[in-house]
Amino acid sequence: MSRSWICCALFISGISSCQPKSLSHSTRVETQAQKPTLQEIPLISEETQQIESGPIISVGREISIERELRKVEKIRGLTAKEKVGAREVKTHQLLAHVRRIVERDVPERVLIAQEKAMISLGFAPFGFDLKNAMLTLLDDQLAGLYDPKYGLMLLRDNLGQRLRQATLQHELVHALQDQHYDLSPLNDYSSASGDKRTAFSALAEGDATSVMFDLLLQPKGQTALDLSEEEIFDSFRSGSDSSAKEIPTLLRRSAIAPYQYGLQFVHALRRRGGWPEVNRAFLRQPSSTEQILHLKKYDDNEVPLSLQPLIPTNQGWSLIDHDTQGELGILLFLEEALSKEKSATAASGWGADLLSVWSQKEDLNPSAQPSKTTLSSQPDPEAIAELILWQIRMDSERDAQELFAALQPQNQTGIGLGGGVCFEQSGKRVLFIQRERENILLRVAPAQIGSRPSSCSERTLKDIHVAPRGDSRSAGIQ
Repeated sequence: MSRSWICCALFISGISSCQPKSLSHSTRVETQAQKPTLQEIPLISEETQQIESGPIISVGREISIERELRKVEKIRGLTAKEKVGAREVKTHQLLAHVRRIVERDVPERVLIAQEKAMISLGFAPFGFDLKNAMLTLLDDQLAGLYDPKYGLMLLRDNLGQRLRQATLQHELVHALQDQHYDLSPLNDYSSASGDKRTAFSALAEGDATSVMFDLLLQPKGQTALDLSEEEIFDSFRSGSDSSAKEIPTLLRRSAIAPYQYGLQFVHALRRRGGWPEVNRAFLRQPSSTEQILHLKKYDDNEVPLSLQPLIPTNQGWSLIDHDTQGELGILLFLEEALSKEKSATAASGWGADLLSVWSQKEDLNPSAQPSKTTLSSQPDPEAIAELILWQIRMDSERDAQELFAALQPQNQTGIGLGGGVCFEQSGKRVLFIQRERENILLRVAPAQIGSRPSSCSERTLKDIHVAPRGDSRSAGIQ
């Protein structure tokens, strides 16, 4: 559900891992814009913590990386084209840089939409603050990061020797990826491309993690390919079972999933063609997480299906943001209630999706509090006026039937309404799910729309009626 936009390393099973990255790009870039030198990068004062100008690059001790770089180059088969900068910094400096990266690269509406979606779908409590939750998770797990914008890695200065070495090796792989394939687009946000970004994240993180495990297992005469699927998932389990227990499980699992599945994808490539096969994947990057989860679909270049966006016909709704979740996003969504096996079966057959978040305009209910336009720390449940529309197109009607059943709450009996099924949930929201052939539409209405309470009724259904963009008439699923 949530995505981050940096290349970083987390404490995982006593070694390390990373966070998801961002936007992919489809062709190799032979020349890149010159990155600033370490001396040209504005710093943040350790004493005052005040930003002098531009992006934060925390002060710290510049470290030597030559020995580990040579190891990584030999394993990965890529040679550094230019100097890689690296510094050790204090934890609060690392987090300050992460916060500035988010503020620099991520539109606020994106965080608002993701926060509201998690609350409306029941994955986070009222009052949930996504930005603070992300920083809390990173404070608990962050070991280091690589910022493609400046070609610079920052490592926590209190790491043990083994973790420090593994983290450095992992981030050096990102530096080589950046120099050979250009990771600068990771800093560029684009709506409705989240699944593609996550797919590229999985490729890049799987690559870096595979190299890291190669080096860790080298003294035993083994490589990362000797790891079983169970060992791969166990190696990341501590990250998803973070000590930051107040963080929603969906957010924690979303942070870990790209490396787990990305590592499997990279290993499948390595087993049939070695590192050259992985290099080819950077030149023809996976277009969806479906291709990460199913290598054959990557080989067949099965791209996402077309999807006609639906919008509310009621003019009282205003779009905050929309994005794709992909097969991996649906899988993680379902795993909150179902077993891994049932979730995987229901999510497979994904063709396309689009999740949009809409706020109520103030004139819908003049007597109510205004709809929130910034991340809120103590929102009133009755003032949260967001509508969630999640369109999903599956490959076949049978696939859609399986997912339609899996999306319904398992501990509640729905009410038949408008050709779909409706669920009233604790007076906080109304969930309405429809299926027409291979198309599914999930709508979550707030507890109150304008001055009227929501319910499983024709009145509420009319308030959240939808139609294709540019067409106010009824068409297809409504």
